[in-house]
Amino acid sequence: LSPPPPLPPPPPPPLPPVSELVPRRTLPSLMPKTAATEFQTQISEVIDSLVKEWTSLFPDVTPETISSDDGGAAKEERRKALLYSLNTSGKYHLFKEKLKRSVVRLAKETVRRPTGDPPDAAALHLFHNQLYVTLTQRMHAALDTIFFPAITPPTAPSAPTAHDGTPTAAVLATLANEKESLFNFAAADTYHQERVATNKYDAQAWLEYGLFLMRTQQPAKAEECTREAIALRPDDSAALLAHGCIVATRGDYERAEAFLKPVLDAAPTDVSLWLLMAILFEKTAERRRDVRTALKKATELCSGDENALGPHYIALARRLLPISARWMAERAVELAEGAQAPAGALVNAQLRLHANQFESVEQELVNARAHAPKDWQLWALLGHAALRQGKTADAGVAYEKALAFSGEPRPIDVLLLAGGVCLGQANFALAREHYLRACKLEPSCSSWLGAGSACLALGAAAEAEECLCEANVLNNRDGAVWAQLSLLCAQQKRVDEAE
Repeated sequence: LSPPPPLPPPPPPPLPPVSELVPRRTLPSLMPKTAATEFQTQISEVIDSLVKEWTSLFPDVTPETISSDDGGAAKEERRKALLYSLNTSGKYHLFKEKLKRSVVRLAKETVRRPTGDPPDAAALHLFHNQLYVTLTQRMHAALDTIFFPAITPPTAPSAPTAHDGTPTAAVLATLANEKESLFNFAAADTYHQERVATNKYDAQAWLEYGLFLMRTQQPAKAEECTREAIALRPDDSAALLAHGCIVATRGDYERAEAFLKPVLDAAPTDVSLWLLMAILFEKTAERRRDVRTALKKATELCSGDENALGPHYIALARRLLPISARWMAERAVELAEGAQAPAGALVNAQLRLHANQFESVEQELVNARAHAPKDWQLWALLGHAALRQGKTADAGVAYEKALAFSGEPRPIDVLLLAGGVCLGQANFALAREHYLRACKLEPSCSSWLGAGSACLALGAAAEAEECLCEANVLNNRDGAVWAQLSLLCAQQKRVDEAE
């Protein structure tokens, strides 16, 4: 008797309605100003009015035209003229009335009597002193804010408003990774640049930007970024490893050793690091003895079994993938004798994808597909290579197979890319399904934008507006979201909102 055929994988759970996927948000409430804040705000407004009045009275007098020999007499004349103008125009009285309310509030908050008994002369004198000191301090704080403003860090023009208090650097990092996964490298580069510009002392920001530059074939800039990361955090093993590998890929093996050796010293039981040093020493003919020493140490850590080094070589190759240290990772796969095995083929294919060698990706995965026809990562890489070549139909087939073989939870990047392919093929129902699954797993501006675009194409205006509004909340500076919202409003004859 032949065994029964395997059961097909269970279908994914049905998607909930869009209204259940969109989180409930509470609009920010306008907090009332304290008496001190109100007083400082009004002092600032009075200063602005005084500056305008002074400028209108003395238009020819500027800081540049006031000479050093302009004595006190001229200044006193200008002061008298200003006071006369304020009194005759009624503006002086207006300023006092404007400040009266905040001064009364400040007085009530400054001195609170425990009883309702009228104060005696001593208590009243103490109250006046305290109020004078408080008003003077608040006035000086307002003046300092105007004439000596605090130095604020540069803003990131592309950073959206984070309503949940997430730091701008974290938002920019998330957006950069999201755009890179969608192959929008120009937008990802912008987010990385703004992140390091607004956080120039953040070593992690410099390191991640350097790794991105390596994956986009910009090794010279990558070396500068990782060097900056090391300058900010000299003991960071990840930065030292990345910089050493980048320097090695550029052919400076001696300098690469100087950066990789501290990483090994910090983790002397790491087999993959000993293998990395052996691969580096292979490039220099005089270092054959060092190659044998490194391999011997790695073998000892594997209980003396040389055959156990294979998986560690593959682990090393995968570790080098984010750095895109191509020749080192390829050598690791070769030494693992796994170039034709699925694991080695996936590493080599990913490296060729970084290098924009898309046809080589397909060739690399031919044999691997025969050994692992249901490996979702293999199909995802085939989809990436096809999409980057403009073969959207082939990419769509590969992505659907990747999703079918991946199981739950589905890979977010594949869901987003598959949804984009479906939108381009006018398969709006399937695009909506892919995007909403991405929204359920890991909501982002891209996932909600795709879901909103698909719903809009299907004529589900209410759902589309919910999705697009949520996309706008997550990134209110994405022009594509505003364009879709404008299109939606125009279709519903909401002309003012569309404009």
